[in-house]
Amino acid sequence: MSTTTPNVSSSIQPTTLNGTPKPLIRAVSSKFFIKSAPSLPPPADSYEPLVKALFRHRLQVSLFHSAIYVYIVVNLWTLWQAGGFVKVGFWGALWIPINPWTLSMTLLAWTSIAVPVAVLRKAFLTRTVPLNLLLLRH
Repeated sequence: MSTTTPNVSSSIQPTTLNGTPKPLIRAVSSKFFIKSAPSLPPPADSYEPLVKALFRHRLQVSLFHSAIYVYIVVNLWTLWQAGGFVKVGFWGALWIPINPWTLSMTLLAWTSIAVPVAVLRKAFLTRTVPLNLLLLRH
């Protein structure tokens, strides 16, 4: 057995099992199939629907939350006006949230406070002509 190392040269090519050199593999460049970057869709197709969906969701959630807050405030105000929990009692405190007067006052307060704010916000977000120009045009 010999323990000699083979001569190493700078142009070593890998060989197959039978000793024949393997060809070096390289990518073949071609002018026929030039891949260009895909074109971006216009913002109206990709960005604007997402923004509109986000604003629609925010509007629905904010209207729902404002309705709950107004309902709580009107119930507490009605309970306070009736003399408090001590004067009304347990059953009266249970009747106040479902009382038709309380529900109608909640609806009246919500439509006069929260809905105009939402309508004005939506009108100013979607309008292209400023409101002062519309008012000056007669």
